[in-house]
Amino acid sequence: MMLPADYALVQDKSLKQWVKKYAADESLFFADFSKAFGKLLELGVPSLQWVSPEPWELKTVEEQSK
Repeated sequence: MMLPADYALVQDKSLKQWVKKYAADESLFFADFSKAFGKLLELGVPSLQWVSPEPWELKTVEEQSK
């Protein structure tokens, strides 16, 4: 069973290209996700609610194990 969003990732040609890129390059996924997530935080969360003034940087699995 697949959720509609999961199904779209493999059936929609414009999304499928990103699925393949991110599957092949974990660092690219984390870099792009970090930028997008940072933008969401900047646009959607008042700065008084931030945990810290420094931006979050998401690490790859390899970087987390160091």
